[in-house]
Amino acid sequence: FPVTIMKKQADEKVLIQRLEKWIHDTYPMVVRELRLGAVNVHIKNKISKTEETNVVFDMKYVARYKRIIVRYHNEALKLFKERDMDYLHNTLIHEFVHVITEPLYTVAEDRFVSKEQLIDAVESVTEHVSILIRDRIKLINS
Repeated sequence: FPVTIMKKQADEKVLIQRLEKWIHDTYPMVVRELRLGAVNVHIKNKISKTEETNVVFDMKYVARYKRIIVRYHNEALKLFKERDMDYLHNTLIHEFVHVITEPLYTVAEDRFVSKEQLIDAVESVTEHVSILIRDRIKLINS
């Protein structure tokens, strides 16, 4: 039994390394397509032996330092093992889009925000999404 447990742990370690490499290889394209500019991306392992959740990735964005922390969970490892790359890719993109929507969340969360601050946040997010759509339409039409 101890040899089997060690082999299973070694296999999981290799799978984790491969998942982290995939995330590392994938996120630059997402950052580029979302026009996020120069950001520092950190990948963190949030795999838990006791956690039972369907969370694949979550993300923390620290605007002041342009730092994005992408955390992967048990479900990400499971999906990677099952080779469900489309779902993983779509979920990773979703997490990076939170960088664009974060100003809205921050402003909405603050109870003492002025109407002008909310309008500015909405306009900032709207313009960012508009740029993405305009770039995609140009690409399609060229």
